[in-house]
Amino acid sequence: GQVFDRNRITRETEKRDVDDSRRELSPLKPAGDATVVDSTTMGIEEVVGEMLKVIQPHLPPSSK
Repeated sequence: GQVFDRNRITRETEKRDVDDSRRELSPLKPAGDATVVDSTTMGIEEVVGEMLKVIQPHLPPSSK
């Protein structure tokens, strides 16, 4: 298998995100009406739960 440097990957990802959000043409940023879920300290079940709280009110009754 391959060996990965988690710290290096994290630094590169953070730099990419900063660069993408600051670029002049089509900067990477949430839509004005977006709901942002900060999943930094959440497990996958918590993230899905938060997403469902936002999504379910917009689903037809048969989809809930």
